[in-house]
Amino acid sequence: IYTHVERVGRTSMVLKVEAWAQRYLTDLMEKVTHADFVMVALDGEGKPKPIPAES
Repeated sequence: IYTHVERVGRTSMVLKVEAWAQRYLTDLMEKVTHADFVMVALDGEGKPKPIPAES
């Protein structure tokens, strides 16, 4: 499984995820699935809030 942060916005970020599998009795690697996840920072009321800066 491979993942990376594609984009960071003010209140959200996009994570890209890929899963690869090695086929039985071969060296062949094939991508079996992929997804983009949008993660949104929420406050106590469930409303978007700014993402804290990295330290």
